Amino acid sequence: MKRDNFECQQCKREGLVTIDSKKEEGKRKEIVLNVHHKKEIETHPELALEIDNLETLCITHHNIIHGKGFKPKKKKWNDEKW
Repeated sequence: MKRDNFECQQCKREGLVTIDSKKEEGKRKEIVLNVHHKKEIETHPELALEIDNLETLCITHHNIIHGKGFKPKKKKWNDEKW
């Protein structure tokens, strides 16, 4: 994170800026950034701590890369208005 100036690198590639949140006294720090392994630890454990395999991403981009997140729910029935 320090190397990437505490900024999401994918946001920077898209011309945006997402920075880490600041700790406020008496409150929990909001998690904004995450360290992403370009080559997954599961398949490349030897690269887990290699600096060139790490990248700072915001939670949104990290979830997109890993296919996580919220998908719209399918309606259980048709809400047709009469």
